Amino acid sequence: VEMIRLPSSLPCLSNAELPASNFITLCLLCSFKRCLLSPLRGGAEGGEDLRQRRVLLGLSGSVAAIKAKELVEVLGGRERVRVVVTDKATSFVSVDEVVRATGVEIYTDEDEWGAWKQRGDPVRHIELSQWADIFVIAPLSANTLAKLSMGMADNLLTSIARAWDYSKPLVAAPAMNTAMWNHPITSGQIDVMARWGAVFLQPVRKVLVCGQDGVGAMASVESITKVANFLLLNGPRSNIPFELQAFVMPARSGESNGDRPPKEAEVTSRGLS
Repeated sequence: VEMIRLPSSLPCLSNAELPASNFITLCLLCSFKRCLLSPLRGGAEGGEDLRQRRVLLGLSGSVAAIKAKELVEVLGGRERVRVVVTDKATSFVSVDEVVRATGVEIYTDEDEWGAWKQRGDPVRHIELSQWADIFVIAPLSANTLAKLSMGMADNLLTSIARAWDYSKPLVAAPAMNTAMWNHPITSGQIDVMARWGAVFLQPVRKVLVCGQDGVGAMASVESITKVANFLLLNGPRSNIPFELQAFVMPARSGESNGDRPPKEAEVTSRGLS
């Protein structure tokens, strides 16, 4: 079967408009794309399997935390998603508003430090790390990235990450100012977590809140969903397919790139980060 390169926007084509082999390939590729675009609560292909998966969404201190409600909905809604927020994330998003809009369970540091009083009480970061089938940290701020790469566990989100079982996917979508993204230490921190098994979304170029036009904004909700769906269906060590490679930072196993900034993302958009 001869593979064909598809444009991002393709009109409907009938069987008569393509050679037989290419038409079969087109059907297979379109079927694969529909599966990846489907929310975690279901879809025509793989939907039943995805509906059984549980998603933990982590919000750290970046303005991109304003995407929380949208992320909850596309990642499966209140039936399949729980949310953990850092104190700094609440500077950008209201926990009460997200709960009212989505009905999702949200956990804060108070649920970690205030819930445990004695032996037998729930240890929240262990409970949540075991409950989830995937941990999606979106947005991942520069500060939280630094903490995670060093193994720090000073809040609920970082404690969950420290206890995370990397036989399950951990997906991170960095969001920070361009200068912070281009700092030499950033790529080294990403490399550390990538060697553990974390998968990083490419940040995009846009006009950031500070007014600067540059790379550092969080990847789109759609691309985060596509990558999360694929990893839930195929496992964290699976080779990223061609259709998703533009969204994911390339693995540099065994390579140290701490002395140069990460590669600039090709995906671009405009608006708030």
